[in-house]
Amino acid sequence: MRLLSALILAPVASMLLASAFIVLAPGDVPARLIWAGILFPLLWPLLFFFSYWPKRPLGPVLGLTAASLLSGAVVFLT
Repeated sequence: MRLLSALILAPVASMLLASAFIVLAPGDVPARLIWAGILFPLLWPLLFFFSYWPKRPLGPVLGLTAASLLSGAVVFLT
């Protein structure tokens, strides 16, 4: 369960969160792309660490799935 959340859900969630940042952030497009490019490599290790930190393995799976679904909805519906 932890391996699933670390190797599959963490990169997907970080990519979708960076994409949602591009859509929702104010400012011009080049600045948003630069900030998203900085945000993605910072989010991926943090979410990978979050996958192994809690005692129960189901929490990170639910959290990363919810973050992926929410940011995916923001990206694809706006």
